[in-house]
Amino acid sequence: MAKCNPPQLDEFIYHECLVQPAMALHARAQEILILGGGEGATAREVLRHPGVKRVTMVDIDGEVVDFVNSIWKNGTRGPCRTPKHV
Repeated sequence: MAKCNPPQLDEFIYHECLVQPAMALHARAQEILILGGGEGATAREVLRHPGVKRVTMVDIDGEVVDFVNSIWKNGTRGPCRTPKHV
């Protein structure tokens, strides 16, 4: 299996570059769907925008979500525990 996810220390660079251009182009985005965001970093970046009212994240592999939560003690899923995240 290839390992292509960014390391924990600088993953924010990858996710900022992934999310912020799209959010800037759609300045009034209120409801966001994230497909395959198991570690939660994409949701974290989306939730930095005050106009976002709801984020829905779907990942087909629940084991990925559980694994990331178990090893990333300061994990990126903290923002995903907000009322805005489904």
